[in-house]
Amino acid sequence: MAIGERIHFFRTMRGMTQKYLGMALGFPEKSADVRLAQYENGSRTPKADVTAALAKVLDISPKALDVPDIDSYTGLMHTLFTLEDRYGLEVCQCEDEVHLRVHIHKAVSYTHLRAHETDSYLVCRLLLEKKKTTCAAP
Repeated sequence: MAIGERIHFFRTMRGMTQKYLGMALGFPEKSADVRLAQYENGSRTPKADVTAALAKVLDISPKALDVPDIDSYTGLMHTLFTLEDRYGLEVCQCEDEVHLRVHIHKAVSYTHLRAHETDSYLVCRLLLEKKKTTCAAP
């Protein structure tokens, strides 16, 4: 998912219009919705300061707007977050094994998937908040 798609996803999830979000970022009222539309459709790419401001207004980690790099823990976690959101990915346990399961028709909200970094490791609220799900035996 490109940055424009991510902006659109989080904006609509928060119930914001393009004009509202653009004005919250400090764009003039007359062009606020046009600027956001350009970001969302990919004709413009927000610079780092605008990306940081978007993340703050949308109440998400700036990493959630990046195209994830799965070679880092943060990138991997946000990739898993996207898979959960789009495909209902969940962690479940069958007997003594932990599995990942996908429910294509069961997407969930990204609000409980936000994560933050500490100096030494990534703390994922998803793992702390999500109840353990058990699998049916195969």
